[in-house]
Amino acid sequence: MELYNCDILSELLEVDMSNAASARDQLEKILASSVFASSPRMRRFLEFVVEETLEGRASQIKEYAIAIEVFGKRPDFDPHNDSTVRTEATKLRARLDRYYSTEGVSDTLVISLPKGAYVPVFREVDAPPPPAPSFGDAAATVPTAGRPPTNPLWRVFAIFAISVSILVIVAGVWVYWWVKRERRLVQLDAKASVLMDSLYEDKWSGDAIVRSIDYYRRVVSVDPKSASGYAGIALGYVLLSDLYMAPREAMPKAALAATRAMELDRRLGHVSLGLVKLQFEWDWPSAENELKSAIALSPRDSVPHILYGVYLMAKGRFEESRAELERAIALDPSFDFGLWELGLCHYFSRRYEEAAEQERRAIALQPKDYWPHMILGWTLEQQGKFDDAISEITIATRLTDFPQVIAALAHAQAMAGRRNEADRLLQDLFELSKRRYVSPYDVATVYAANSDTENTLTFLEKACDGRSGWLPLWMRVDPKLDRIRGQERFSAILKRVGIPDSQPGKPAI
Repeated sequence: MELYNCDILSELLEVDMSNAASARDQLEKILASSVFASSPRMRRFLEFVVEETLEGRASQIKEYAIAIEVFGKRPDFDPHNDSTVRTEATKLRARLDRYYSTEGVSDTLVISLPKGAYVPVFREVDAPPPPAPSFGDAAATVPTAGRPPTNPLWRVFAIFAISVSILVIVAGVWVYWWVKRERRLVQLDAKASVLMDSLYEDKWSGDAIVRSIDYYRRVVSVDPKSASGYAGIALGYVLLSDLYMAPREAMPKAALAATRAMELDRRLGHVSLGLVKLQFEWDWPSAENELKSAIALSPRDSVPHILYGVYLMAKGRFEESRAELERAIALDPSFDFGLWELGLCHYFSRRYEEAAEQERRAIALQPKDYWPHMILGWTLEQQGKFDDAISEITIATRLTDFPQVIAALAHAQAMAGRRNEADRLLQDLFELSKRRYVSPYDVATVYAANSDTENTLTFLEKACDGRSGWLPLWMRVDPKLDRIRGQERFSAILKRVGIPDSQPGKPAI
């Protein structure tokens, strides 16, 4: 019986890769069992500790790391006050015991989690002994009297032949494992890429984002040195932030994944890390450096140009922003993301005719994307065309269930003087916030339309406390907030975000 101690496991795996292959095969078998199929939390927990151990990072498997990576705890998690990891570890040990007493009773590799520890132990179970020979067999093995001893040369040859056979088998197992791994890696990466691409072609679907993150997690579980896998995870969490998930929950995960991607490949991770710096950390110089680095490394990729244009837009540097966005559109005219971001730039710079024209171009290219419909509604609203604005935003509500779109419709109804309808939609947002994340920034815009200055500022402060990404992106330039611009509390929020309260259209810092 062989016991792989966690302290020397990585060394053993460097010598014989079939050990890691066997452990991963056993992990897949456990995760696919009925004992674990019904518990995604237990699956994530077991997969995390096993992969970290197999990659030689057993010493990093701590209660804090498990809380953040597996259970999505906030960075201020304190194991002294929160026993989640310890409780779930007890449940995991019980499930492993149940698996090996039922479906895994005949498995030859046992994965266990010792009490008081979070590092798994891998134990090969001895094969059952061969059946005892019968008397007839025993008699046949008795050497015949007078028979000469076996020739030592034949014994040497037999040992050599057996050794070569073992080496061939081990090499074959390793090649099989490598081919299987590469094939699975290509399949997972392809699925994740298709899902991520669908975000721009459909509705920025939350389900698609979550599925892509899951696939990229599988990619890095198969190949922990996959920089593109970590970059995909990072981008997924950036896209979830503010729309589906609270920034304080999503952005630290994005930052960790982006940093890991850059450690493995300096060409990857700059976009996601730049957005984390901009939308969450509010570190403007670092955000600009990361986005410029992304452009320098991939000058023909339109996405870094678009996102740098967004950065310039947020700073009030509209002419530079328009130039960057037009450069992105020239690189990829069929990508509606650049078209409606250019329309948003016109909207924030109060060039409403150009904004409406640009959003209509984006809608003609991709009518199922809710963003251009919503921004066109905002633009028509600023032109006083309230019925047209409400119609356009209503189309957006049919394309997505984002709280942001509900808030946009409430804002338009209030500006049109339909206060009762606006109040009903505002209550819908509060009810929705009990089930999913609703950005306080979006709520603040509804109160702004109702000329409720106190609640507008209160919810902007809540958005600031929650590190909302809309604050750095939009607050300084958003026409919906013009009525309270210049007030002391408003300026204080902008100061916390890192930009001054200056007149939109004029350069900021």
